[in-house]
Amino acid sequence: MCSDSASDESAQGEGSFYWYTLQVLSNCEAKAQKALRLRARSIGAEKWIREILFPVALFCEVRNGKKITRQRKLYPGYLFAEMDLYEGNGELRQVLWRLIAETEGVSGFVGSGRRPTPLKQSEVDEIRARAATQQQPVMSKKFYEVGTPVKITDGPFAGSSGEVESLDEEAGRLRVSVGLFGRKTPVDLEFWQVSREEV
Repeated sequence: MCSDSASDESAQGEGSFYWYTLQVLSNCEAKAQKALRLRARSIGAEKWIREILFPVALFCEVRNGKKITRQRKLYPGYLFAEMDLYEGNGELRQVLWRLIAETEGVSGFVGSGRRPTPLKQSEVDEIRARAATQQQPVMSKKFYEVGTPVKITDGPFAGSSGEVESLDEEAGRLRVSVGLFGRKTPVDLEFWQVSREEV
């Protein structure tokens, strides 16, 4: 799938900028991204690198009754870089080749041989869309089901106990039946506002 020149289908920016996939060591994506930016600046190569993308999603979980927001990698082991990789004569820009080859945590370009394969525009659009739609925290799946006893930990009903009446996992919400004034009252809450109550 390797080509000698970037095709019209490839994700091309102004001039000769294309998007390429970089393989990096597992769990070193953020560190490799930072190292690439610093080294590019120190050797004067940043003018040929427009962007280095490390797409992540945000998700929430509850630990010890507290809501915690964490990052999850959308493409573990990979970075995406928009760069002007080739000279006007079609030869690889050696300063960029060495930058990628010599930066700690970066294994190299995805592609065969010494002709890295640029991404198609549709692939870049999909990566960007996936990252953009996941920047609002999403609650991770909890072990709640209808009938689960829970204790409310946040909001005006904090300290009250009840049972799960219904769940909306996509929205991260549930309805809890709480005993108020001698009768059961439904209360709509987010997952992080309750904790499972052991009986």
